[in-house]
Amino acid sequence: MEFNWRVFEETLPDFLNATAVTVRYAVIAIILAIIWGIIIGSINYRKVKGIWRVTSAYVCFFRETPLLVQIYFLFFGLARLTEVNAGVIGVLALVLNDGAFIAEIVRGGLQSIDKGQEEAAYAMGFSKLQTLVHFLIPQAMSKVQDSIMNMVSIIIKDTSLLMWITITELTYMAHRVNSKYWQPMTAYLTAAAIYMIIYLIVMGIKKLLDLKTLFIDTLIVQALPVTLQLILGSFIGACVIGLVGGIIRGLKVPVLSQILGVYAQIIRGVPDMLVLLFLYATMVTGTTYSIAVLGISLIQGAYIMEIIKGGIFAVDKGQWEAAKAMSLPMPITLLRIIIPQVMLVALPALIGQLVMLIKGTSVASTIGCMELTKRAVIAMSGYSNALIVYGCVLIIFFIMCHALTVAGKQLEKYVVKRIMGDNYER
Repeated sequence: MEFNWRVFEETLPDFLNATAVTVRYAVIAIILAIIWGIIIGSINYRKVKGIWRVTSAYVCFFRETPLLVQIYFLFFGLARLTEVNAGVIGVLALVLNDGAFIAEIVRGGLQSIDKGQEEAAYAMGFSKLQTLVHFLIPQAMSKVQDSIMNMVSIIIKDTSLLMWITITELTYMAHRVNSKYWQPMTAYLTAAAIYMIIYLIVMGIKKLLDLKTLFIDTLIVQALPVTLQLILGSFIGACVIGLVGGIIRGLKVPVLSQILGVYAQIIRGVPDMLVLLFLYATMVTGTTYSIAVLGISLIQGAYIMEIIKGGIFAVDKGQWEAAKAMSLPMPITLLRIIIPQVMLVALPALIGQLVMLIKGTSVASTIGCMELTKRAVIAMSGYSNALIVYGCVLIIFFIMCHALTVAGKQLEKYVVKRIMGDNYER
């Protein structure tokens, strides 16, 4: 039996209407079942006197009896007592059945939280309810979110049982189309495809929420400020080391110039990570952040020092002689004459080195500094897709480095125009 495209085209509007009904019941049932499950799970976790035995019996009964029988029991049983809407009975059955499973999932999540957090909340003056709402439940939900998503997919599929109480959802429509046209392949495959599309949309929404949690909450809110502080601290340290050391090397100050030359050769010859690991292992005091700032400052400062030294050597000797003939003090000579010309020569290299500094902060993750890369490594325990996790980190680093590159080019144009004049053409 083949798929009949003519029947599919004729019945597609009916299937779309049934899809809207399915989605409506599923959304309502999912929201209410999660809320109901959190409430019941919290009661069972707390073992609230006078209630938890009843809620435990409810969970036991609804988890261990068929949903279809529960639907029949509620629909035909309540119909004897009062007028009842089939839709209300359908949602109620889904909430009671699937909410019982969610309650156990939530209870398990609450049990997994360290007792010390609860005790700490009490010590801060929070009541049991406040502790549960503000501390325990959020953590529990983050731990069991994959299990909750399983229940969401189950609720979507469970809506198909509502056809037996005359609700015109997808399965009901497929059954009716097959009865009318006797095309089971067309009817049931169409319904199955639509169910699959709904499921994929739900999973897509979950992925987006996970990405939001990863990108915004973990990387932007937690890791980026640490990385920016690391960049700023290292930038200041490296510039001080590089500028002072570069001037000393450029002026060939006895002894100091040779010592700094050895320091530069060591830094340029030893891997950055090895330098950080050495500092981390040998420094008795200091946080990972302070050690990382010191290490990156020493590493990048050595390179900046050599760039400044090269820029000073590139200045024409006549400039020095002219300043000496004018009896200008050395600080004035450096500030007014030499440094501006050094910047003209060295600025592109300095911008490149500062880009290297930004990228180099990722190595601080090897000593436990909680910057972007380290947070991404930790986040991998909760995310299976390395392309997404590390891709987000790459994007953030690219934005920072590219912004510095663009700003550096603008600064370079300004410096060239300032020193060489408005009529200078490159």
